[in-house]
Amino acid sequence: MHSLPRIFRLSLLFAALCTFIPAVHAAPGDIAPLDLNIGGGSHVTTAALQPDGRMIVGGSFSSVLGALRPFVARINADGSIDPAFDPRPDDYVHSVAVQMDGKVLLGGFFTMLTPNGGEELVIRRFIARMNADGSLDTGFDPRADDYVYSVLTQPDGKVLLCGSFTTLQPNGSPNPVPRAHIARVNQNGTLDTTFDPKANGIIYGMALQSDGKILLAGEFTSLQPNNSPAPVSRQHLARLNPDGTLDAGFTTGTNNTLHCVLQQPDGKIVFGGIFNTVFPPDGGSPATRSAVARVNADGTLDNEFDPRPNYWVASIALQADGKMVLGGTFTFVQPHGTGEPVPRQNIARVLPDGSLDTTFDPNPANQVFSLTLQPDGSLLTGGWFDRLQPPGAAEPIPRRLFARVENDSASQTLTIPALGQILWQRTGSAPEVTRVVFEVSENGGANWNPLGEGIRGAAPNTWELIGVSLPPAGILRARGIHPCGFANGSTSLIEQSLTFPPPDDADHDGYSDLMELALGLNPSVPDPGGLPPVTVENGYLTMTLTKRPGFTYEVQSASTLLPSLPGSFSPVTTTILTDTPTTLKVRDNTQLTTQPRRYLRLKVTVAK
Repeated sequence: MHSLPRIFRLSLLFAALCTFIPAVHAAPGDIAPLDLNIGGGSHVTTAALQPDGRMIVGGSFSSVLGALRPFVARINADGSIDPAFDPRPDDYVHSVAVQMDGKVLLGGFFTMLTPNGGEELVIRRFIARMNADGSLDTGFDPRADDYVYSVLTQPDGKVLLCGSFTTLQPNGSPNPVPRAHIARVNQNGTLDTTFDPKANGIIYGMALQSDGKILLAGEFTSLQPNNSPAPVSRQHLARLNPDGTLDAGFTTGTNNTLHCVLQQPDGKIVFGGIFNTVFPPDGGSPATRSAVARVNADGTLDNEFDPRPNYWVASIALQADGKMVLGGTFTFVQPHGTGEPVPRQNIARVLPDGSLDTTFDPNPANQVFSLTLQPDGSLLTGGWFDRLQPPGAAEPIPRRLFARVENDSASQTLTIPALGQILWQRTGSAPEVTRVVFEVSENGGANWNPLGEGIRGAAPNTWELIGVSLPPAGILRARGIHPCGFANGSTSLIEQSLTFPPPDDADHDGYSDLMELALGLNPSVPDPGGLPPVTVENGYLTMTLTKRPGFTYEVQSASTLLPSLPGSFSPVTTTILTDTPTTLKVRDNTQLTTQPRRYLRLKVTVAK
């Protein structure tokens, strides 16, 4: 009888082995090789990620990678320019929001577009929506009368926009409709007439809470929602109910302008700007806080958190491990105002308690406006700089307006741990997400059906869906929203998928029974963390594993997990250092000093 080989693959995702790699090579804060060669203009204000790894970069510039791309461009995962996406606005793009359906919202200072090299100018005043292929969504035209700083999509598909505008004229309607600095439009761009918070000054940033309430940050000092009789004081910070009325129980404010605001997983609220005083609710004593602060869900001050950068914080990136990166125009931080100020030029990372993370210091030469975390933890940084010089760099590293910065390790794991349960765990420097949607496909990804909105799991850094009915087989997909860009006014879409059911996975830990037998694990008991150890020896990734009779082991290496890119896994294997009946030790063929981002994959074959 002919025996058929059964093959499985185990990918060990050591995308950022900063624990093992010497600090001079791919340490947190080091500068990655990606260089977009941005020409013209003065700054980058946003970089939003699509689920396929492509990034949309917006700001004030005229070219990217040598190609004409005024104010916005899309970059492929391999760092090349996407020729299919070229909206060509006539002024700069301030915010980008990637929608769940693949469409892309643009907000900024533009009034016209010439999509994909067309000859006809199309009026789009300060906000537009592009289809995934780069063509204009002709059915969406809210038409503001002034700048749009931030755009945000709600779970129901409605779009929030804020800025310096005072009226909208949706889809060319004859009469402008008053909307002071914030508005909500329906999916087709028409005005949501039930929502009118009416701020008296510019709103720069927004955040959508898990309960549907909306946080606002800006220059305003009062709001008068939905034609209420009189303005209500709110000093630069406010929280709205979903219908646009004020949350009367949240009265915290600051003495000067706010630009960005975010909600943490624990419900606490972080905000940044150019203030130096926070006014707590109920007339409490003002507290000194410089440029960034954190309050509890009820608005009372979090006394633990006080990084104290000495000037403006323009953007904040939250990591899954609770650390946060601050970007702006400061030159040092001084947590709680004690000790000596610690130099940090325009970017710093702080621990969950607000103390400085001393391991991270990219040191850009000028202002940082935009921060975006990639799924592997890498940090996309945009601003007004032209070089960076992290510790250990002998000379400044040229990067005009945009750079990718190395980070700590990150991981995300999508599993079906039990019948009716989906779990998405995200750890390390992975981007924190504020909303998760689970979907399933039964035809190889051609069509997707919604399963439901995820909720925060009981375990840290997890999202779950319980009581879900899955088909016998298919592809499961998790998608999460990551706030990014200047004033956190943009949104990236982070994705992970899982083909199910895993072959012979009796204990639902994501490893097949065959895999567990080959690794000496118990197929009837979940085995998290039971993978072969990977270390760095003499600058090379090295794996050592214990062999079991009846299996053939092969370790492969690569510089990318994307199979369509150069450097992906191939039949070329690693160098075998030890091969006995019981032990296999192998080494990557490429040294980390040459390619700091490396992956190992274990392939095991057994005759049936």
